[in-house]
Amino acid sequence: MKNFSAMLASVLLMAGVTPSWAQEQPGGLLPVRDLADRIKKPADWFLWGADLRLRNDSAENPNLTEADPPGHTYSFERLRIREWNSFTPCKEFEFNLRFTWEGRHYWAPASKKQWDGSDIVFDNLNGKFTFQEIPATLIVGRQDMVFGDGWLISDGTPLDGPRTNYFDAVRATVELPPIKGALDLIYIDQTASPDSRLSPIFSKSKPLMEQNERGVIVYFSNSSIERTSINAYFIYKHDEAVLANGDSGEVYTIGSRLAHDVNNDLSGRIEGAYQFGTRRNAVMFPNQDGSLSAWGVVSRLTYSFHDPSKSQAWLGYQGLSGNDAHDTHNRQFDPLWGRWAQYSELFPNDLDRPSDRSNLHRINLGYQVEPATGMSLQANYNALFAYANRFAGTPGFSDHGSFKGHLLAALLQYRFNRFWSGYLLGEYFVPGNYYENSGDPLDARNDPAAFLRAQLVFTF
Repeated sequence: MKNFSAMLASVLLMAGVTPSWAQEQPGGLLPVRDLADRIKKPADWFLWGADLRLRNDSAENPNLTEADPPGHTYSFERLRIREWNSFTPCKEFEFNLRFTWEGRHYWAPASKKQWDGSDIVFDNLNGKFTFQEIPATLIVGRQDMVFGDGWLISDGTPLDGPRTNYFDAVRATVELPPIKGALDLIYIDQTASPDSRLSPIFSKSKPLMEQNERGVIVYFSNSSIERTSINAYFIYKHDEAVLANGDSGEVYTIGSRLAHDVNNDLSGRIEGAYQFGTRRNAVMFPNQDGSLSAWGVVSRLTYSFHDPSKSQAWLGYQGLSGNDAHDTHNRQFDPLWGRWAQYSELFPNDLDRPSDRSNLHRINLGYQVEPATGMSLQANYNALFAYANRFAGTPGFSDHGSFKGHLLAALLQYRFNRFWSGYLLGEYFVPGNYYENSGDPLDARNDPAAFLRAQLVFTF
């Protein structure tokens, strides 16, 4: 009976309910939490977990025009379920496996079928080797990877949105204790078709990116200087177009990231990269010879007030090179594997590919406060400018304007307990003179756009 009560209390706790009789158990709630941990790890060599993500996304005029043929209003739910397992037969080896499924239900536009089912994806399947003689690890297979703030290395599967972000890769990490550093050596081999390897169950054969990609990353990290983190990297990426708007070519990226705490109140970070090589795209760069020379930088300075509400304010700048209408060389910055909603779910993409943003100067002002335990409220303003007027003379775009517009965002996050969390995100974009203010609704792209998301996540 005692064990049954503990199990029932654990279920209620995960559901966000704390019964009074559970608090009266010897030791309080700790035994209930321990029971959940014991369920997740029934043996020393096996650990599992799962999560359920419920989302509702709504967007108005995401293409900045009410004449958008598929419909200018989008509203849909996303249901994602994941389950993961970790097997550790010995301290030198670990095997990881994760399954993911996500389906969508559309309310609008009418051109979308109401229910869009999905396949079951193996989005993690790898072996991790830990060497005892040297401080090094080797991960072979499908895995997640994020470096720095995820600016260039975070999402290997951009066309399925945030359903998955895996890489098919081999990653070796060598720790360098004498200099408080680490060296990562990575080989990536991504294919546009999900069926080329580890085919999903009930495969829909929806492409994961516009091109097949192979890459090499050399990433060095160091924290030997007090209150300072330094990263330097070299990235090689080979693209072979699969879809009509896919890239072909070889992009070389050299970059560095610096993060430093000036004092207890002020901290900053800056990351910059230069790219060269070739990047050809028959749809996006039809009149260019493919030779690439591009640059990008992202930075932020944050001040912490150290008040009871843990408030912070920050100023940020991001610059990404781009083409004007007359460039014969390609100056469009390639975000590599950083194609995710880094600062906006709404703001249009300059290249009309998901989160393939470039040709940009972005000035960001933000503020965050924690009004209650487990709750944070964040507000952001972004002033967006074009690096070059790439679409001059194209319907929907002005001939000389460079101001893309104002982007405002608000984010409310709350963690209910150990298992439940959620957030509300709202964005509003007001187009600037980069877009055309025409009387013809088929040419104008001057309508404000809005986005709203509600998310609830259960993690076990």
